[in-house]
Amino acid sequence: MKKLIFLLLVVLTISGCAKREKEDLTVIFGTRLGDSGIAFFIQEEFEKRYGIKIKPRYRCMEMAVKEIKEADVLVHAHPNIKILEEEGWVMGRKPVMESQWVLVGPPSDPAGVGNTKNIFEALRKIYKCKAPFLSRGDLSCQNTKEKQLWENLRIKPEGEWYVISQLSNLPSLRMASQMECYYLADEPTFLAERDFLHLKVFIKGEDILKDRWEVMIINPENFSVNYRKAKKFVEFLTSPDFQQRLKEWGKDRFGVAPYSPVFQVKTAEEG
Repeated sequence: MKKLIFLLLVVLTISGCAKREKEDLTVIFGTRLGDSGIAFFIQEEFEKRYGIKIKPRYRCMEMAVKEIKEADVLVHAHPNIKILEEEGWVMGRKPVMESQWVLVGPPSDPAGVGNTKNIFEALRKIYKCKAPFLSRGDLSCQNTKEKQLWENLRIKPEGEWYVISQLSNLPSLRMASQMECYYLADEPTFLAERDFLHLKVFIKGEDILKDRWEVMIINPENFSVNYRKAKKFVEFLTSPDFQQRLKEWGKDRFGVAPYSPVFQVKTAEEG
């Protein structure tokens, strides 16, 4: 049903769109990339290297789809993003980097998830205890992943304990902290905000919690696109140099690199 709604939103948004003249490179970044700060790093490095000005937008997938006709490039991580490529609205979809989802909650840990071994065991305990859990309740990457996890457990979360925020990434994280709820958080955003949160990470590092970011060009057959500049942007994000720098980005601020490269890049020291 979620995929059907997502596709319908795309069709209704794209239909009737006319081509138009464009000047600068308009890049739609997933909101979380702005919240963590890496989108600003990407923009700065790209503009410095190529002298091409980027007009960034930070959007959840629902809003990104509505504005896709105004962009040249999309950098996102929605599980259903392949629908855009299958329907011909974007092209050349390539992986860029990975981050991860983490289960966070109040340090008091009312559901006792600190003693669990994996995300499924933790969610099952939260459900059994009816401990407060916050969900975005939309079509976002975060909510789609969360729903997949509940569905794998064959659990339909509902009731007073299951709080729906209807807010975007960062406001939802802050709301979870204020209400002392468990929450499936984007790790890079959590790291960027952790000094202002009363939340603790309980579950992380599982394969099922990996989040892959991809870059794609808006299809020039349907829209007016700066294809040459868009192609340079894709080449930049998938280049060995950028992939290597992902290993270091964030370490000075967070103590760890919250994004990992999708291509194996070795330094001279690594052989």
